[in-house]
Amino acid sequence: MNDPRGQAAPRPGSEAATWEFWIDRGGTFTDVIGTAPDGAQHTAKLLSSATAPVEGIRQVLARVAGLAADAPLPRVGRDSGAELHDTAR
Repeated sequence: MNDPRGQAAPRPGSEAATWEFWIDRGGTFTDVIGTAPDGAQHTAKLLSSATAPVEGIRQVLARVAGLAADAPLPRVGRDSGAELHDTAR
């Protein structure tokens, strides 16, 4: 199966199966949107803090992928990752 960019979709569990995260940190809330390797999107909303972006990624991965609370976050692939947008002034 191909993704919208015409590339072969990676198999879950394969090295190419990576998540992408977009984070919007505002003055009150931090929103995290994660796109799973299968293209499904998952969200988390937290009170803004210095650790909220990482906590939001952990929440999404715990809920969807079963990441244990004490487990390290998976490594980010070279062609994927996280984007942080700070709207607080």
